[in-house]
Amino acid sequence: MASMPNFEELKEMCGSDEIKDCFKFLFVQEEGQIEGLIRKVREWSDGMHEKILKFGQMMEEGQNFSHLDVPAMDGMECLIEAQARNGVILHALVAKSIKDGKVGDECLTA
Repeated sequence: MASMPNFEELKEMCGSDEIKDCFKFLFVQEEGQIEGLIRKVREWSDGMHEKILKFGQMMEEGQNFSHLDVPAMDGMECLIEAQARNGVILHALVAKSIKDGKVGDECLTA
């Protein structure tokens, strides 16, 4: 987040010498930043859900590859590792968001 302005800067930015106007301006700005952050976390979460679903489908299709096809098996191994990593990333995003009280249950559902 941006650095916190001092009161003189706040007075200039909000166009008022009234301290109540400065606080109102400050908190309205901060609320917008928080909403933007929540929106971004939801987008990341949705994207990870989609990626995990897609990789899951690819892993199911990969079950048909011959075990003698070494490049295919190497690729499948990488896909499995990527899938595990994506799960960890999604879990961390959701857990951090819930812990901070910034995002609700909507991040848990795809």
